[in-house]
Amino acid sequence: MKLQIEPFQVPLKVPIKTKYGTFTHRRGCYAHLILNNSIVSTAELSPLEGFSEESLDDAITQLQSTFDKFINSFQSLCQKPSNMSLFAKLHNLFPSVTFCLLSFCLSNTQAIANPYQGLISGDFNTSLKQACELKELGFTHVKIKLSHFTPYSVISLLRRLKHSVFSNSVKLRLDFSGAFSLKELILILKSFSPNDFDYIEDVSLSLDTLKKLSTHFPFPIGCDELLRLHSYESLLQIPTVKAFIIKPTIDMSYLLKSEIPKNIQIILSSSYETGVGLSQILKLSNAFNLKGPHGIDTFSHLDPKYYASKITVNPPQVSTVLPKDSRCFLPT
Repeated sequence: MKLQIEPFQVPLKVPIKTKYGTFTHRRGCYAHLILNNSIVSTAELSPLEGFSEESLDDAITQLQSTFDKFINSFQSLCQKPSNMSLFAKLHNLFPSVTFCLLSFCLSNTQAIANPYQGLISGDFNTSLKQACELKELGFTHVKIKLSHFTPYSVISLLRRLKHSVFSNSVKLRLDFSGAFSLKELILILKSFSPNDFDYIEDVSLSLDTLKKLSTHFPFPIGCDELLRLHSYESLLQIPTVKAFIIKPTIDMSYLLKSEIPKNIQIILSSSYETGVGLSQILKLSNAFNLKGPHGIDTFSHLDPKYYASKITVNPPQVSTVLPKDSRCFLPT
């Protein structure tokens, strides 16, 4: 069994602006398992520039250096995917490398369908238009990006969505991205009830602010960037934490924690992976019995030719594409 690395650079439909810069392409590589000169499995290795702790070059080097050890442990890792936690700790693996290797273990997972959340982003009118489209498509959960609005615009938009578009038919997940001050958050939250939303994501990136908010405004909290800024133990001390939004490419160690309380919902989230990486996320959801709906809507930023052979999008569901020959090729 050999490892072959195939670099890729995929253009995004529209440049993505982040606090780490503007992305016009998604870089990564496909890791191929080669047996008898044929590719028997492919996984994506694509740390997200600026967000991941490791660079792509570092990830490739580590994957190559641990590959033989991985093949020697393949049977036990396939029998129980959670065993990857011990393997990752033993070899101090980067998150993206852990995700890649675990994906090899899940290569023969059958085609599955998962609900995914709708996404609302853009200005006020664009957001309302997107909301109407998502309702027509039958989405049950919708994420709304709010960091670019003023507090009063947030209140106005959410009231319109709650009372004029969705009523109680859709659960809203609000993404604040830590963009508002405590004073602004109080203004927003006092206008609503904790039962109005599924959760409020990264409402603040400060633990002190989160503790104050959870005391006076007990809205359910979702942790995304918070997972990379604070310890697991400190986040669990906030009583209203409801969900961990885990990006396997960046946060794989969190998914492998066996001690996460059962009342914490795990939401998987994509990091602009191609179809190979997106299918890996769906298989992870199946392997760890995670119900979703998950946040894998970043495929909309890619031309379908970069994902259509691996996933089938049928809103509000997405599924992996079953290979023509689904027999197990990997060593047992």
